[in-house]
Amino acid sequence: MRRLRILVSCCRAVSLLDRKARLFRLVAKAKDGLEYNDHLTGAGAEIFAHACRLGHEGVVAKRMDLGYESGRSRRWLKIKNPDSPAMQRVRDETFG
Repeated sequence: MRRLRILVSCCRAVSLLDRKARLFRLVAKAKDGLEYNDHLTGAGAEIFAHACRLGHEGVVAKRMDLGYESGRSRRWLKIKNPDSPAMQRVRDETFG
């Protein structure tokens, strides 16, 4: 975890693609328990529809050319699948 904190603290101004490349190299050295998920580019609506068909909670869309910004930001969007089990729990108020 120490390496991850160092990675985050020194990479805030680095673009998403550069941060992901650094993260890939770091995760590749991990023995067990971590898995790198690659990113997709292209038709966002098509990617979202596919994620919904797979039953995923949603997708996160990020600007590839910008640095990291913590908290809510216009640099990234979390787009939720309204039919996912997670959203069903929110509607039913059974998430606690």
